[in-house]
Amino acid sequence: MANIDINLSNTLVHQLDAAGGGPSLSEDIGQLFLADYTFSGYYENYSSYTLNGSNLSVNFADGAYLKFGGLVLPDAGASSGVASIGSVEQYVPGAYRLSIDGTMSYGYTTAGGLQLSSNGGNIYSATIQTLLPANSPYYDATLGNVSMTMQGNVSLSPSGQIGGVVTSISGHADRSLLSSSLTGNFYLSGDYYAIGEGRGTLAVSGTATGYVEKYADGSSVVMSNLGVPVTGNTSVISALLADGNNFAGNDVVSISLGGAPNVDLVISTDDGNDNVTLKGGGGKLHANTGNGNDIIILTDSGHRVEGGAGNDTVIFAGAAADYTIVRNGDSYSVSLNGGGANTLSGVERLQFGDAMVGLDINGIGGQAYRLYQAAFNRVPDKAGLGYWINAMDKGVSLINVADSFMHSQEFADQYGVNQSNAQFLNSLYQNVLHRAGDSAGFDWWLGHLDKGDVSRAQVLADFGESTENQAALIGVIGNGFAYTEFTG
Repeated sequence: MANIDINLSNTLVHQLDAAGGGPSLSEDIGQLFLADYTFSGYYENYSSYTLNGSNLSVNFADGAYLKFGGLVLPDAGASSGVASIGSVEQYVPGAYRLSIDGTMSYGYTTAGGLQLSSNGGNIYSATIQTLLPANSPYYDATLGNVSMTMQGNVSLSPSGQIGGVVTSISGHADRSLLSSSLTGNFYLSGDYYAIGEGRGTLAVSGTATGYVEKYADGSSVVMSNLGVPVTGNTSVISALLADGNNFAGNDVVSISLGGAPNVDLVISTDDGNDNVTLKGGGGKLHANTGNGNDIIILTDSGHRVEGGAGNDTVIFAGAAADYTIVRNGDSYSVSLNGGGANTLSGVERLQFGDAMVGLDINGIGGQAYRLYQAAFNRVPDKAGLGYWINAMDKGVSLINVADSFMHSQEFADQYGVNQSNAQFLNSLYQNVLHRAGDSAGFDWWLGHLDKGDVSRAQVLADFGESTENQAALIGVIGNGFAYTEFTG
């Protein structure tokens, strides 16, 4: 079961734009290797170096430096060999700092000056932080300087082949983003030199299990209990929300947007009994809840909801009388009086503060209503209708409900007792269809009743669902019908 809670201010709504979505995973992780390659190629001639125990610092004329920690030399007196390194820090003033922790190997020689060459190793953690001045053309005025940390176990072979797994990617931006974190298992492969030279990209595949963003203005994105497949092309937020296949359980989704995204955002869930809340979005925030018995809470207007298969309920604040419900073909417009409208399709029920309204005129709700009218020749009482809708939702058949009606005192008062089959049919035609029976239809039903092919409960149910009765009631229930929800 996925849990999604997104609350974004107007200035941060663009985070959910399906057309954008920010850098891909391949770009995010790949920049670590790109920065390392760029530093190694640009800074070849150092100005000085110092070795203090297990720490080596290599300095450059422009203030850049390269530091190694946890250095272990197998032969401290040798002029060449292979050193084991626990950490590496690269610093370029006014540009970035890259820090790497792991178990790495470097070849070295001191003949004619210090020379270093990477033999690869394993990276457990790496952080890159931009250090751009505000007047830099690369400085992001919205985010400011940013940092990103990768954790996992990533190998780099002496020939430059990248492999392994990343388990988390976290970061922050000093002007707006307090923190972000993507967790899961992301498997990497690629060529270090091809990435550095722009001839290739980092391949990423795996599964995201969680994602969190916290912003300085109180906005947030929290996604947990995920099981979402990702690739190097994945842009985290938009990809997670756009595909209903990512949410196949009983998911809980709450989206609140302080403004309108650039393009319509449709929150898609799939199989499962989902609970979805929508607020804001300027008419561009919608939901497609797929299969299941879903609950959709709409706190304002401008939303489209596609309920899909199952028994779906949309919840509104306020009394039913505060809203206008109009059927338009296969969909319904539900508008707050004097306000905007929401468009619903594939939705069976509406819940207001004081009443339930059934929209499933061709489903269980409509069947229960028509059976009431057929059995008792009256508008159903709201409590009784709610009781039998609840029973049918739980699997009680229409014929069983009809049989229960026929055993009631009201039915006996309406139809009489000890009626012959012919008398029973005459009463049905008059009470349900409000006319005398046509000879062909009457004789057909009478013949089957006399043979015992059908029960009277079956005939009552069929009269209730007849084309003639449905046509007679469509003007009454076509825009929905009120009932009281049974909670026993």
